[in-house]
Amino acid sequence: MAHTLSKLGGLKNNVECLPIDMIITIMQLLLGSGFEGFFNFFIAWARSQRPCAIGSLIAEFPVCTLYKFGAVGSVTDKLCFARFFRITERLGNADAILYARCKAILRGEGSAEVHFTVLNGLANEGHFLSMIGNISLHNRYYPNAYGEILRGLSTVFNHPYYNNFIVPTLTDLRSLKTAISAIEIGHEAESVSGCPIHLIGLESGVNAGHGIRWGCLMCSISPIVNALRMS
Repeated sequence: MAHTLSKLGGLKNNVECLPIDMIITIMQLLLGSGFEGFFNFFIAWARSQRPCAIGSLIAEFPVCTLYKFGAVGSVTDKLCFARFFRITERLGNADAILYARCKAILRGEGSAEVHFTVLNGLANEGHFLSMIGNISLHNRYYPNAYGEILRGLSTVFNHPYYNNFIVPTLTDLRSLKTAISAIEIGHEAESVSGCPIHLIGLESGVNAGHGIRWGCLMCSISPIVNALRMS
């Protein structure tokens, strides 16, 4: 018994000393069994770390890839998801801040003006997810703000990595929307702004991965402005 406890203690000490990239790999592997195990490991590890180490992990972890876990698993998994995102938001992670602000806007919580100011700040800092999310939410809540929407679209289309980022970003925003929808938001069905020629919308553009017709401006715009449409 004493030998077993000694081994467990040694394992704990080893985990505490592992580099950040290995901790991230372990956390990602734990997601295979649900968010609860992922969250518990993170908390156990974080309790033995300095704030700078925790900040480094949160900065390096692709938090946007976790959006999809907000709508799956047990009640405990979902509670752990909510707690993790509250923690990472407070630590200044842009993906987590985007999630919190989108959730607040879509649920009608707090000041929409304040939330949009935060999203504008993230977008201006070059956070691509926020660029797309900001455009989509402006299209929903301020459809007549043509100048703001067009400026956002111009920035997105001229982004040096637009072709590499756009489809993964739309996929992540779709997961974000699904996670927020799972919190039982009451809403009416919304109309979709699509390409009148090719009749392409968000679903085909994201699901197919190659459904966005790069040569058609309207086909490129449609998935962006509809990214956070609640249907």
